[in-house]
Amino acid sequence: MSDYATKIVTLKNLLGQETISERFGASLCFGHFNVIHPGHLRYFHTARRYGDQLIVAIEGDKTLSTQSDLGEWFSESERASAVAALEVVDEVVVLDSGQLVDLVSLIKPSSLVLGREFERERANEVLDPVNRVHQYGGQVVFEAGETRYTRVDFVHG
Repeated sequence: MSDYATKIVTLKNLLGQETISERFGASLCFGHFNVIHPGHLRYFHTARRYGDQLIVAIEGDKTLSTQSDLGEWFSESERASAVAALEVVDEVVVLDSGQLVDLVSLIKPSSLVLGREFERERANEVLDPVNRVHQYGGQVVFEAGETRYTRVDFVHG
């Protein structure tokens, strides 16, 4: 088992813990992270600036299996391992037994950092977690450190 595997926990296991105080002040980001690309790396580094540690929530296999139009997926354990291997990430939580709002309610991150797609076209998916963060006085940030490319950038770069 690799060293970074110790950075992975399931929501089910977190729910069984007595205390979660070590996560106070954390920045939390969220996604499926099926294939890690440069945009994800920018997103993680951006999110890390909003807290004293970075926790990444990964959608569980059960959630993704209901999104059949999205194609093939790596398993939640493979996706979690890929994210945990990144130095910028302090902890990975697999949402195996609940939703993002459940994790937010449990750990109360100081910041919930989401990509801009959650501000507009996917806002309904994060409405409950966003409202929960606002209820306890945390901040919600829609920023992923975006850089825009065109196909020409890759052909002539």
